[in-house]
Amino acid sequence: MSSKNCSGCHASITNGEYLQCRDCNQNYDILCANFSLKRFSSMTKENKLKWTCDACRNKHPKRNNQETPVRFNQLPTASEKETLDDSYVTLRPKRTHTLTHSSTENNSNIMHPDGNELSEIIGRQLKQSLREEMPELLKKMLLSELKTLSDQIAELTSSVEFLNKKYDDVHGLLKSREEENKKLRDCNEKLQTTVSNLSKRVSTLEQHGRENNIEIHGLPEHRTENIALTVMQIGKVVSQTMEDGDIMSCFRVAKANNDSTRPRTVVVKFRSNRCRDALLAAVSNYNKKNKLDKLNTNLIGMGGTKQQLYISEHLSPEKKSLHAATRIKAKELSYRFTWIRNGKIYVWSTVLAILFTVPLALLPDELPTSRLFFYGAMATSSLATFLACCLLIFSESRVI
Repeated sequence: MSSKNCSGCHASITNGEYLQCRDCNQNYDILCANFSLKRFSSMTKENKLKWTCDACRNKHPKRNNQETPVRFNQLPTASEKETLDDSYVTLRPKRTHTLTHSSTENNSNIMHPDGNELSEIIGRQLKQSLREEMPELLKKMLLSELKTLSDQIAELTSSVEFLNKKYDDVHGLLKSREEENKKLRDCNEKLQTTVSNLSKRVSTLEQHGRENNIEIHGLPEHRTENIALTVMQIGKVVSQTMEDGDIMSCFRVAKANNDSTRPRTVVVKFRSNRCRDALLAAVSNYNKKNKLDKLNTNLIGMGGTKQQLYISEHLSPEKKSLHAATRIKAKELSYRFTWIRNGKIYVWSTVLAILFTVPLALLPDELPTSRLFFYGAMATSSLATFLACCLLIFSESRVI
């Protein structure tokens, strides 16, 4: 359908809000026809078909055969007004020849409006267009924004669902790891207990394998030495008769510190622990009887500088470390005597005549402060002191 143009403002009429003159068939929009939208909507179809434009109405003859579209009344002058007031005479407006000229100007103004009227007409049309098109534009804008927002919400929802799934996976994995960790801790505790028990058993077996052995410290080394004959000579010095079959083997062990100038320790293995204990007892008795000339190298027929010989039980490495730590701690606590018997470490205090063993489980910094076991008579007459000392007994201490 071709668009129509308004004969008044020459604008294109895009909607059906216009009137067509029945005489000249010219089209006018409702603004140029001086109709409001409400008035135009209330008109019937017959009225719209009977409508004539101002130009055609001006051509129709009016009263007095005047062809003026509009008749203007001249206002009376001041003198005429006074005459009117005094004479009660009705004066009619004078006809002037300017009416024809005014009609021409009005027709010209209607057909060719000036700038202000054109601006008003354009403004009204613009407002009308905005009223008609703005809802559609807003609707399109809102739909576009809502679509974008909907896409973003859908993407966000997908991301949240993905994160929830990942969280569930991680939570399940963490829970399974916690259960595995708990099982591993329980297993670790059991293994630690087993290792501790096995360590104690190994230590006991190591010491049991050394129960027939003695260690000789301070014996000088020679290339052609015969350690078995030297041990037999020591037995003669301390008055302990030994046969050649009593000695199973004898050898030197490596030094713990290679920079030490002391000779290597000699390990002698006897046929039984009776032979070992007999020799140890004989050496102890000899040293007690000869405090000024204890067992040394000169007594067994070795020349050179006299060096004292120390004979003791053969201990496992763990008990050797414990014995060394016990001697240090006993010195700090003013305990005078520390010795070994049957693989056990003993400490003797001269103040209360206390004899106790050092448990193998004690660490060097825990040696011995309160875990004591009493043996023999107390060298005091105070019963209260004896009872107070008895309170220091603990179940893990070893009975002699």
